[in-house]
Formats: sequence, C-alpha cells, structure tokens
Amino acid sequence: MTVTTLPPTTAAPTTVPPPVVVLQSVLEVTFQDELTDSSSSQFRDLEAQVVAVYDVIYRTQFGALFIRSFVIAFRPAAARERAVNTEAEVGVQFSETASSEEIPTSETVANTLVEAVTNPSNNFSLTIDPTSVQVVGK
Repeated sequence: MTVTTLPPTTAAPTTVPPPVVVLQSVLEVTFQDELTDSSSSQFRDLEAQVVAVYDVIYRTQFGALFIRSFVIAFRPAAARERAVNTEAEVGVQFSETASSEEIPTSETVANTLVEAVTNPSNNFSLTIDPTSVQVVGK
C-alpha cells in the first residue's frame, strides 16, 4: 500500500479592505442619461470635477491619511423642481496603514464636506447641496 503525503495547505493571506467612507450628495448639475454610463464623456467630465473638489477638501483636512476619492455612480436626484439635479455617490479612501483610531469617523468625513461646501470663501467649480450630504456606507 502506498501512502501519498500532500504538502500542507497554507491559507491565503487575508487582506483587509482599505478604509472607505461612501457619501451621497446632490450636485447642482442637471442630470443627463449619459451620466449613468461610466465610459461616456459626460460621466468622465463630471467625475473629474467631483474628484478634484473632494481631493482638495480631504487632502487639506486629513493630509497623508487621505488616499483618494472616487465616483461610484451618478443618478437623478429626487426632483424638487422641473430640472433634475444629479446625485453623486462617492467613496473617500483613507490609508490602510493608519490605525483605526487615526481614521476619521463617517460622521467626521460627512461634516468635513458640509463645512467645506458651505464656507463662503471656497472657490469650487462645482456646487454641492450641503443639506443632501449623507453617509451611505463604510
């Protein structure tokens, strides 16, 4: 009788996902159907504007803890008027090497955006409705 010995199995290293807070807010930009297609020029143009604003806000506030922001989706916002604005869902990513105590809370991340967009001295090329900012994931 032959006994075959198999090499020990090693578990794949577990990777911890980077800390991301997902925010939703309404942009004062008229929604277009093309914004649902991430490969459209309309999506890419608005994405660049949103990322630029978020990056300035969070890099200023959190420095090296902040890694990047990224657009998850655009969709029509609930219509309050005839023109429908655009709702943006955006991820705000923080450093994987930071301790959990160093990473800002979801509430702090949302409040940072609200404070920045309501600051009268901001010169952002994009208007975000501060009353619409909410955390939708972490």
